[in-house]
Amino acid sequence: MSYFNMHTPSQASVLAFHDKIRHLKPRTRLGYLNKLKQFLKKANPDLVALLIFPKLPVELPKHIPTEMQTRDILQKPDLSTFLGVRDRAILELLYGSGLRRSEVVNLTLDDIDFASRVLRVNQSKGNKDRLVPFSKEAELWMKRYIDRVRPCFNPKESTVFVTRSGKKPGPELIERTVKQYAPFSPHTYRHAYATHLLRGGMKETSLQKLLGHSLIATTQLYTQVTIEDLKTNLAKYHPRNRWKTEP
Repeated sequence: MSYFNMHTPSQASVLAFHDKIRHLKPRTRLGYLNKLKQFLKKANPDLVALLIFPKLPVELPKHIPTEMQTRDILQKPDLSTFLGVRDRAILELLYGSGLRRSEVVNLTLDDIDFASRVLRVNQSKGNKDRLVPFSKEAELWMKRYIDRVRPCFNPKESTVFVTRSGKKPGPELIERTVKQYAPFSPHTYRHAYATHLLRGGMKETSLQKLLGHSLIATTQLYTQVTIEDLKTNLAKYHPRNRWKTEP
């Protein structure tokens, strides 16, 4: 690694490295420290405990599509093509289940229970398995893709989604698929899923389980978005804001 070169790492050299990258942004420091961690695991595992990883602020996207915008985006794929049907299934699954990009990539046929309309997400973020229900529309398009399109790609993997050559897709394929229909990332649809559920009245604790969050504080970030919505609507619709105030 270019930023950290040593043949015999020691406690002093690890501490010196911390000082060397202290001025960098948290996300950049985290990247270097993760590389150093992998290096130390092979060179001197005892030194891994000396690493202090920065906490990154959890940020929601500034632009979350509305329900109407999301509906319009979901209808954009060309359903006369195999890839269009596959793309529609991916979009419906992202918005209909709140899965992360990596969870969509790793989802297998055995993970889907269409009878109960539930997905099993294996060893997700934080190494925790969870069961996630998915929407009726996601069920419809997943079945259509699996029954009519997936076999045409001559799949060589058990994953639900495969490339045109039948291989397991990488995360970048999901990213490209989503962005060709709107300037949003796959994670934006997870945010839209969460925000729209909260606006509809779902409790934070229920949403926490659906999203697989370890901490309720992470889920509560979405509550902040809905509160801002309420403040905007209050300013727009409350009659007191339209009355003239006497000097």
